[in-house]
Amino acid sequence: VRACFIGYRDIGDTPRFSIINFTSDIDKVKTYISGVNASGGCDYPEDVQGGLHEALKQKWTPGSKRQIFHIFDAPAHGYTGNGYGDDYPKGSPEGHDLEKQMRQFHEMGIE
Repeated sequence: VRACFIGYRDIGDTPRFSIINFTSDIDKVKTYISGVNASGGCDYPEDVQGGLHEALKQKWTPGSKRQIFHIFDAPAHGYTGNGYGDDYPKGSPEGHDLEKQMRQFHEMGIE
C-alpha cells in the first residue's frame, strides 16, 4: 500500500500546495498531515482544480487499485452558485478544466 497527500489552498496563498509524494511509509504520511493547517483564502472558493492537477501528476503505480479521497470545505472556482464571492467565476485562471480532470482520473483508472 502506498499513499500520498496533496493539500491545496487558494491561488495566491503561500504555500499553495502541501505535498508528500507516494510512499509506502504510512506513518510518514500521517506525521506530514498532522503538521498541515488550513489557512488563507481571500474569497470563498478554493483552487480545487490546482489540487487535482497535482494529483494527476503523481506517479501512480500501473495495474494497482487507485483511489483518491477528496476532502474539501469550499467549492472550486467557477462552481460557487449564487451568493458566494468568487475571484475567478469562470473557473481556473490556469486553464485547468474540472470536467476534463474527472475524465483523466477515469481514464487512468482512479476511482
